[in-house]
Amino acid sequence: MKTLINLLSLSFIFILSISSASANEKASPGSLPNHYKLGIFPYLPTARILKVYTPVAEDFERTLGGTVTLRTKPSYDKFIQALSNEEYDIAFVQPYDYLNAHDKYNYLPLVRRSIPLRTVIIVSKDSKLQNLQQLKGKTIATPAKHSAVSRITNKALEDQGFNLSTDITRSYKKNHFACMQSVIIGEAAACGTADRALKHFGDVKMKDKFRVLYKADEIPNSLFIIHKRIPAEIREKLIESIINWPETNPGKKILAGGKIIPMIRTIDSDYNVIRK
Repeated sequence: MKTLINLLSLSFIFILSISSASANEKASPGSLPNHYKLGIFPYLPTARILKVYTPVAEDFERTLGGTVTLRTKPSYDKFIQALSNEEYDIAFVQPYDYLNAHDKYNYLPLVRRSIPLRTVIIVSKDSKLQNLQQLKGKTIATPAKHSAVSRITNKALEDQGFNLSTDITRSYKKNHFACMQSVIIGEAAACGTADRALKHFGDVKMKDKFRVLYKADEIPNSLFIIHKRIPAEIREKLIESIINWPETNPGKKILAGGKIIPMIRTIDSDYNVIRK
């Protein structure tokens, strides 16, 4: 399989092509697609996303018998724009983005991470802050404004009586790593992130620089979705392949590094808890 990596410097849009095909053609009636676009929401820096999800794209190729192009965007807003344009055939999205993807953009749920998503608010290990109330007047960083952890962080602060416009300064970053880095360099007093992103940060021996100040309630985690234009038989093939990763050699390799965890089948109603 030929892998082509194109870095478009002007737009900072990074596209990893698992094949030489440049566009996905809609399947004609009675036929199956032979090329698919896989989009991953930018919760990690681009290089890490490519490293983690290239084996996933390769596994999807084996499962589907077609070529797969792996794509991400330099920001959440650009990713959401692509999702709203229905560019991706398959995508990995955070829970709140799923709601619009399903309700407005013709996507269906496939599988989700088997463990729930928990948002944590972290501070530097030597910070004197001991509770959320002490964040008043401070700068609080999170990933993009519309990301799940940003929404949950904002709710936690509002539940403490904070006016988000006057009581604190909000700083929205490109991804979780940028958020955590802002605490290390003293740009922000705290960072709202996901507990699994914090574990990723531990890979670069920085995890011990943080302390968890607050843990939010768990919600259903990030998930793979698929566009309705993809036939039902393809959807079922993907579901079966992904949930069986712990039992297959390619799947075991995908899960081995701990960056991707086992998935379970999911349905739309699982996410009603965040539709409230």
